[in-house]
Amino acid sequence: MLFMKQISFIRFFIVAVVILPALSFSQSFTTITQISPALCFGDKECVDIEFSGLDNSLSYDLVIKRDVGGIFIEEDQVLDIFNDANFNVGNSLLNYCFSVEGDFILCLVLDGDEINNIAYETDEYPTDLNINILTANPSVICTGDEN
Repeated sequence: MLFMKQISFIRFFIVAVVILPALSFSQSFTTITQISPALCFGDKECVDIEFSGLDNSLSYDLVIKRDVGGIFIEEDQVLDIFNDANFNVGNSLLNYCFSVEGDFILCLVLDGDEINNIAYETDEYPTDLNINILTANPSVICTGDEN
């Protein structure tokens, strides 16, 4: 009887210490790299979000939450990232553009359950200068951008 209890404990130990952590931490964010800053008022800041350990037979969602007065509310979502036009399967990169500045939490979701998250803070966005253009050339250069 004691021998059976020891075997049960060993099985529990293997599952709890070896297998469960490997399953819960295998899908994660690797890096978030800014690829296009917001240079002019109204521009979006675009990033490449790199994932690791994703199983392409599953359907993952990305939920973007923004800090609004200390409370993170859902700002946007990308459903089934593998089928999104901005996802590059070869290197597990998702191109995403933030339309507003702020502090965000990006959540990787599988079957409605958050399995991983990462914080990201956008750069401060340029302010609207409200310039009245009174010349024949209506283009204004914004921090190196010609939009």
